[in-house]
Amino acid sequence: MKTHFVMPGLRGALYLGGAFPAIFVALILAQQLLGHDQDGASLPTLVLAVGALLAAGGLWGRSLARQAGAPRPRLLMAATAITFAAANIGAVMGLGVLENVFVEQGRAGRIPIHMVFAILFSLANMAAVGLLALVAGTVMRGWRFGLRLARAAGPAAGAAFLLADGLQDLLGRRVGGPRAEATFTMLSVALIGNLVAAFVASGVIGLLLAESQSRVPPSAAIPQRQTQ
Repeated sequence: MKTHFVMPGLRGALYLGGAFPAIFVALILAQQLLGHDQDGASLPTLVLAVGALLAAGGLWGRSLARQAGAPRPRLLMAATAITFAAANIGAVMGLGVLENVFVEQGRAGRIPIHMVFAILFSLANMAAVGLLALVAGTVMRGWRFGLRLARAAGPAAGAAFLLADGLQDLLGRRVGGPRAEATFTMLSVALIGNLVAAFVASGVIGLLLAESQSRVPPSAAIPQRQTQ
């Protein structure tokens, strides 16, 4: 059980969670190489970001294909690459709109900024990972298995991000707190939360894959010899 959870979890943290630090570094490098003209650097940085998301989703899909023995690994890689990129781009756009509504326009009322951040990012992780798990499971073993993965991995990702955010808050790393902007608190808290969410969600998916494989009868797993 430990192997089925920890190893897939580490691969998820590396590929899915690691995509966001990679994008951050790529954006900084692009800005340094192309200058500080944001209009001129917008297209190259967007290409770098989307490319990193596609690569991360594809590599994660390849690791799933190897674990599950998927018959169409390239299809799984393509599906997870496109879904991971689209889900995260959609999440970023949605979070931008919600941030404007709840923070800039003050629709959150008396709810502190750090609580708004925790709720929105946890829900975004749940939705993005749930969609990714749904697509991956459907490609591997049909839509019923996809729904099963989504129902387990989505909430697990959201809860993991919320827990990571809460622990960082207790350690004094509060979003919207004193010197938060100067120390990039929101960005670093989000990156760590995404890493934890990717680890837990991928570990849960790994467990479900291992469980489903253990239920396959030996006669179905081993091709029968052809009769002479």
